[in-house]
Amino acid sequence: MKVLSAAALALFFCAAACAQTTDDSAAPEAPQPLSALELKIGQLLIPACDVSNAAGFIPAITRGAIGGLLVQWGGFDLKKTANAIAPLQRAAAKSPLRLPLLAAADYEGGPVFSPETLGLPDLPTNMMIGAAGSEKDCAMLAYLSGLELKKAGLNLDFAPVLDINTEPSNPIIGVRAFGDNPYEAARLGAAVAHGFQAAGIAAVAKHFPGHGAARLDSHLEIPRITLSREDMELHERPFARAISEGVPVIMTAHAVYPALDAGDIATFSTAVVNGLLRGEMGYKGVVVSDSLEMKAASGEIGISRAAVRALKAGVNLLLIGSGDPGETIAAVRSAVESGELPAARIEESFRLVSALKKKYAKPARRSGGLEVSQTYRDVSRSIARDGVTLVRSEEGLAPLAPAASRTICAVFFTPPRFSGGMTAFSGPLMKKGWKVTLYNSRAEPAAADEVRALECAKNADITIAGSFQWAAKPVRSQVALIKKLLGSSKRTVLLSLMSPYDIPSYPEAKTVLALYGATRFSAEAAAEIIAGAIQPKGRLPVKLPSN
Repeated sequence: MKVLSAAALALFFCAAACAQTTDDSAAPEAPQPLSALELKIGQLLIPACDVSNAAGFIPAITRGAIGGLLVQWGGFDLKKTANAIAPLQRAAAKSPLRLPLLAAADYEGGPVFSPETLGLPDLPTNMMIGAAGSEKDCAMLAYLSGLELKKAGLNLDFAPVLDINTEPSNPIIGVRAFGDNPYEAARLGAAVAHGFQAAGIAAVAKHFPGHGAARLDSHLEIPRITLSREDMELHERPFARAISEGVPVIMTAHAVYPALDAGDIATFSTAVVNGLLRGEMGYKGVVVSDSLEMKAASGEIGISRAAVRALKAGVNLLLIGSGDPGETIAAVRSAVESGELPAARIEESFRLVSALKKKYAKPARRSGGLEVSQTYRDVSRSIARDGVTLVRSEEGLAPLAPAASRTICAVFFTPPRFSGGMTAFSGPLMKKGWKVTLYNSRAEPAAADEVRALECAKNADITIAGSFQWAAKPVRSQVALIKKLLGSSKRTVLLSLMSPYDIPSYPEAKTVLALYGATRFSAEAAAEIIAGAIQPKGRLPVKLPSN
């Protein structure tokens, strides 16, 4: 999601002293105080920000025009985040309603995660957790992560993802899901939610009623998920479990489900939000929209109009991305005044959001430091060792049989932010006496990458190729080079570093391990399996296409 530009902030929120006019002698009038209705609408709006521009939202917060902020990922650590959020909460304490701010993050362990994000390294993906299968470990990891998020001043996390990824070509879920089994997603998702909430972080189950069967990316277009009503019930099962265990917030999906409502995306559907979620499933907590900036929601109507439609359907809290809060407040107020949107919708949403804030938007306890604990690292390592999966194996390669030549060439195709973690691959193999040469190519290899990779493989006894694919979209140049690497040696191993849906692209690979995420612990665990230091324990949590 994008953030509000400085210009947009200045136009709507800047105090008179910081505004400029063509007539220096005539200062502009200060913004009029918001009405009681506008203040309640403002509490339902969450724009996106970055740590570097968070202070620009202080006038809006002080005025009561927004109720929270979604802190986006970037090159900042946990301490900087805490220092940025603290003055925002002080501004909220001075606002007309004196309600604390919802300070949110998208900390879910998906492929958008950066190992440097908020100072929390090596977060396993949900699919890694699904492959490991331990409720205890994933609840502990969520709890420890939640403690760190709380230290950063955050109180709301858009996790866990409860979508079951039943569509291999899904472009947006993939390893964000625990797998394709609704019962496992329900079991592990509940554990993650309990872990975050035990740490004082409000968990958000998403994306209702299930985004795992989508074939299109809702950031760009509207997916139509044409499952039968019976099949939809399987996708709803993890949410039913979350509801039964008291999850405080559920996020809607920007997709059309003809079995439920043939016309509107779930976020705009009264049948889905009020009929199914509130009525049939009995949910009484806060319903939040996915970002209304996404094309599936606002592509034809704009963010402000999308906000009105979401509220009409029964959504309570609105992620508006880079949308203008002033315009959104005006649009919602107009809809209430015209009778299009019942005022009771605003009152009920305000009541629910206020209760959420009073329960979760509390300052963290004082802590001696802002560093990730060793326990966090130990749990991450345990999940990796239990999760890395030996998908298929040729005798003598996992573990490696003794060889006259003991040289390994490992070529990884990872984006720069993940490449540092892959250096951990060497250690376990070097301990067993193997000489390891690592080469990290770009995910889309250039001619120079191909020359270096093939030269490395030519002089090695064992060739290991690490494929890196987002969701279900293969990188053609990467696939072509990996096939050359697999054909360059009689003894080869394929590592699926992120989405296991890349494995069918390499039927010639006789030994394959799935890592579900390129972290130092997954790299270390894969090397330990190859070296024979540990036994493979992970199970593949999704069905792979047979081709």
